Amino acid sequence: MVKNEFIAAIKDTEICADVSKKDIEAVIKGMSEVLLDVIAKNDSVKVGSVVTIGGKHRDARVGHNPATGEKLTIAARDGVPYAKFSSVAKA
Repeated sequence: MVKNEFIAAIKDTEICADVSKKDIEAVIKGMSEVLLDVIAKNDSVKVGSVVTIGGKHRDARVGHNPATGEKLTIAARDGVPYAKFSSVAKA
């Protein structure tokens, strides 16, 4: 689904029938900015009854190559974990 289809699908819902597509697009843009800020702060946010999105820092750690047993250093990194709710699994 592309952005315009997403906006049209939101517009077609009963709760947003009276909201303009321009307003829906503005809300999506604002939501994107807030989500990026939340991720940058390594915080998380629950989005409706669908998913929790957030940022997470993982420290460097020692791992090993399972084929050779050789130890190696896994670099620190930032990730964006998400967790879907059971309502998504049922859909």
